[in-house]
Amino acid sequence: MALRLIAIFALFLLTACQFDAPLPDRCAPHIGTYRTRWTEISGDCGPQPDALSPEIWQLNDQDIKWRGCTGTVVDSKNNCRVTQVDIRCQDSQTGYVTTSTSVLDWSREGSHAVGEESLRVNGPDGELVCYSTYKVERIRL
Repeated sequence: MALRLIAIFALFLLTACQFDAPLPDRCAPHIGTYRTRWTEISGDCGPQPDALSPEIWQLNDQDIKWRGCTGTVVDSKNNCRVTQVDIRCQDSQTGYVTTSTSVLDWSREGSHAVGEESLRVNGPDGELVCYSTYKVERIRL
C-alpha cells in the first residue's frame, strides 16, 4: 500500500513539474495573417480600426521601404520580442507624417503578440496633429 501511495505521489509530482518546466529558448516564427487591434491608453489620436496584415519571419528595412515607409524593426535573438519598431510614413497626397514606435512580446508558438505602440501624427508643416499610446494585440487568423 505504501509503495502504491509513493507511486501516486511521484506521478502527481511529475505531472506538476511538467507545468513548471522551462520554456524553449526560442519562439516559433510569426508567419501568417494577423488581425491587429489597437486600444488607446492615452492621447488624442482616437480609436484606430482593426487591420489585417501578413507577418513574415522578420521584417527588414527593405520591407518597410517597400510599403512606402522607412524605419527599423529589431527582433530579440530568441524571436520572442520585437525590441524596437520605429517606422515613419509620409502620405504623398496630404504631406502628413505618421511615426510609430512600439515593442511587442510574442507567444512561444507565434500565434499572438501583445505590446504597446506610440503614434505621432504631424501635419505637412510639421505641426503636431495628435499623439497617442495604444495597447496592441496581434492575433493569427
